[in-house]
Amino acid sequence: MSEPLMGDGFQFPEPVYIHRLFAGLQEVVEIGGSFHNPYHSVSRVVGRYRNIAWDPRGDFARYDQEFAGAVLPIDIHAEAMNLPLEDNSVDALIASHVLEHLWDPIGALLEWLRVVRPAEDGENGQLGQPTAHGGYVYLVIPDKDRMTGERCTDREADPTPITVLTDRHLGHIPPPDDLDNTMHHRSFWTPDSFREFLHWMQLSRSWLFTTPFTVEAFMARDENVGNGHVHVLRKLAS
Repeated sequence: MSEPLMGDGFQFPEPVYIHRLFAGLQEVVEIGGSFHNPYHSVSRVVGRYRNIAWDPRGDFARYDQEFAGAVLPIDIHAEAMNLPLEDNSVDALIASHVLEHLWDPIGALLEWLRVVRPAEDGENGQLGQPTAHGGYVYLVIPDKDRMTGERCTDREADPTPITVLTDRHLGHIPPPDDLDNTMHHRSFWTPDSFREFLHWMQLSRSWLFTTPFTVEAFMARDENVGNGHVHVLRKLAS
């Protein structure tokens, strides 16, 4: 938490693409939303937006306060790997700079895809029913080679191998003793290595990753801070 205070109410630029993509959706949730990184601004174009706080120690809220002088209100307290949401119950989920903090990214993506409605022609707005517009998991992943400040050591790390991510998910590699320290980055990716990871998950449906999805969009640099890459998954009907 060594970044300087940017000033009361400071926010990075709002993303443009996500506003167009999410316009008209009925329900969007964000995992670990922050005031200074305003993906929550989609609340102006969707029926309901809810922020899910997953950090048990409150470190990210303190960082928000120190960095921007404000904290985004929390609607739901929950573990990022165990959301108190029904299957197929929301139109979209946002996770910006979250996945790299979690020990089991495969399990996290399974959980996040679980709660979004599948994208398929059908009636909108009915719980559990497919939606013609929606089904998105909007991921912003930090580019390890563009990290600065206290995260500059990310550049020295190799991209986390898919075999390691698989072994974590299957329990072959136990979690570290400091798992409750959610400020740590547990995985590291470049835009290309994360795309390879997603492609591998699509190919692994038959034995591990059972939820079908497509990659709706990719941006090599995010529109807010500019230190991450964007991958928009779209859940498909099984």
